[in-house]
Amino acid sequence: MFKLILNCIKRHIFVTKILKINNISGVLVSHRIGITSGVLLRASLRAGREVFSLAGMHRATLYKSASIEEIIEYEYKPNPKDIESLLSLPQEKFDRLYNFVNDFHLNGNSSMDSKFAFSNEYNFYKERQSFAKDFSLDPTKKNIFIMLHAFTDFPHSHFKWMIFNDYADWFLKTLEYSKKDKSVNWIFKQHPSTKFYPTKDINFDKLFENLPKNIIFLDIKNRLDTRSLVNISDAVITCLGSAGFEMPAMAGVPSVTAGDNHYEGFDFSLNPKTKKEYFDVLANLKNIEKLSFEDQKTAKAVYMFIYYFCSVDFTAMPILTMEDHHKPNMNDWYWNKVIETYEKNRDLILSQMNKYAKEVSKDDFKALRSSIEELERGGVLCNY
Repeated sequence: MFKLILNCIKRHIFVTKILKINNISGVLVSHRIGITSGVLLRASLRAGREVFSLAGMHRATLYKSASIEEIIEYEYKPNPKDIESLLSLPQEKFDRLYNFVNDFHLNGNSSMDSKFAFSNEYNFYKERQSFAKDFSLDPTKKNIFIMLHAFTDFPHSHFKWMIFNDYADWFLKTLEYSKKDKSVNWIFKQHPSTKFYPTKDINFDKLFENLPKNIIFLDIKNRLDTRSLVNISDAVITCLGSAGFEMPAMAGVPSVTAGDNHYEGFDFSLNPKTKKEYFDVLANLKNIEKLSFEDQKTAKAVYMFIYYFCSVDFTAMPILTMEDHHKPNMNDWYWNKVIETYEKNRDLILSQMNKYAKEVSKDDFKALRSSIEELERGGVLCNY
């Protein structure tokens, strides 16, 4: 810890000095966390410089931070006006937009994780009985899915507050509670990209030995297509995971969160603030019901914003898989991929950059966003 703190201080001194010597007016970072980018961003803001962060890859947003307090907010976080504008659309147009964005996401276009969560190669369940039979669960009990996080994937960086110490603490405390509650089926589902975030100090096999029959663990050997949850789940629990707005949008399945997140505040998720509130919510899950039409529609609007409208096409960034990001010696092959992308898409890239530069130069610029009008002009929605 001493070395990390020392490196932060050294980085801050170095950045502040560089900003002054070179009269730098603006800074662009790829991450708002970490000693390299995180300190650069904070030192620049404190020095009164304009600060931008680029979030995403082949679909991305450029976000302008105006204060230290804003840094903790997700670049993809919707504000009430974003959601209100979608909810105000005629129902037929709203449904077409949702169907387009849903297909866009399920086909792996919005997130590297999506192809690991939604895949025809995994087990898919159309109804509860067959799922209950395969895992020896009581089909009359409600199915509560605990959607595990990748424990080492920045467990502290995106929270203003969190009920538990980190993702692992949340999981272990929830598991301990589930051992005492036999009123529902507790299904712990491993994160779809967990293989890229290995842990050495948690033995799942041992943790799930000799547990009550209403508790099961779906690991990488029991791959479940997350679309199954539309048919077999009654509630999902997460800290800030995407399932917290995906399942409410896709099927009106309520969600419970254990920390602040970018979709909190729209009233379709349950957001306890203390451990007591959290476990009180869990104790009442046996009575949980589906969301109302209005709440599910709000969740759909949030889903559309996060998976499409909060970002723009960024063709200059080569399309990479999760496997690509974890390959060794990335510099040996990545830049050749960049050159190939530029040669293949030169005109489109120049057009996009020209358009985005005009947006960024506006006095009131906050973030690059996509619009419904662009989809309509391109005829994308005709098939929806």
